[in-house]
Amino acid sequence: MSIALRGLTWDDPRGRGPAEMLAKAFAQTDENRDVTVEWTVQPLGGFESASVAEHAEHYDVIIIDHPHVIEAASAGALAPIEMGDDCYIGQSLASYRWNGRYWAVPVDASSHLAAYREDRINLPPVTWADLFKQAERGVRFGLPLRGVHALMALLTLLASMGKPFAAGAAEHQRGAGPPCDADLLLAADLLQRIALVSVPASLAWNPLEALAALADGDCDCLPLTFGYAHFQTRGVRFARIPALNSEQPPRPILGGTGMAVSARRPHVETAQALARFAGSAEVQAELWPRHGGQPAHCEAWRRLGETDPFYRDASSSVAGAYLRPRCLGWNRFQSNAGDAINHWLAERSGGVINLIARLRLLWTEATDNADKTVGTERSTA
Repeated sequence: MSIALRGLTWDDPRGRGPAEMLAKAFAQTDENRDVTVEWTVQPLGGFESASVAEHAEHYDVIIIDHPHVIEAASAGALAPIEMGDDCYIGQSLASYRWNGRYWAVPVDASSHLAAYREDRINLPPVTWADLFKQAERGVRFGLPLRGVHALMALLTLLASMGKPFAAGAAEHQRGAGPPCDADLLLAADLLQRIALVSVPASLAWNPLEALAALADGDCDCLPLTFGYAHFQTRGVRFARIPALNSEQPPRPILGGTGMAVSARRPHVETAQALARFAGSAEVQAELWPRHGGQPAHCEAWRRLGETDPFYRDASSSVAGAYLRPRCLGWNRFQSNAGDAINHWLAERSGGVINLIARLRLLWTEATDNADKTVGTERSTA
């Protein structure tokens, strides 16, 4: 009996190429010769318009960001996936675990990295103090600050300070909330200073747009952006993000994606087998990168790191990346807080105390309503 699966991925070589390859490779295995996969591709921003629970009504396998996991699983939209002994870089696998089960297979890994063009600067700044000195010498900086990515930048700065957002939150509970006002003030002030020495277009960029601008010569360095290996073909190099100081290493936030399985479609077991196949060592280490993907499997990063500068230079950052909260209400907070920070940076005149008060209000509203609504999250990848 033939089985037709439907999948949802995102419109980037990291999403399109591996998806097309996966359908063909899966159908070549003995037990799945009658399985076909039809993929729908959306822009990165397309994941803003509907929740994973809504996607699960129409797609058997869905590429998701890890903060979706708890809300989608608790709504009964996802089927748990039995995992084997595969190793995934950093907290990639842990990011999809909730209530003692796994709700997606890591297939893609990234974190915040610095990106630069060697023909414009020799090396990216090692510390934020170095960045401000380079800016005075005429280096043009930029960073993605549109919507949710403004919050992503703040989260990385807080984690690098040793004051991560919602520290101590249990994986299935609401988070402990933002750090204290003093820590938020320091991180927000630093973010504002970085934004002030960045090109104005930064406020309208997501990571893909920022990297494209860097490749096109619209800036010289992005001190914070999610890393995309395929931009190496356009002359972009990647490195560790700047540190607060020489004694305190930075801690970027974790990105990447996982392949989740809908619990509301008819072929759950076949979809689970497809997800496990996508996350297997050989697919991740060989087929996935060969077709434009950026794998999550440890073996893939080990092999690729021997010859590919991206995996060599990004490995320690991704392996040590901070796992942002996945508590109920987080997705709603993440979307609204990103817009609030972006607006604050654009205004350039609003006091940081007002921003902190706004973030705390948004947190309270999101978590108080967490049991009543299922939020949507803007994809970060």
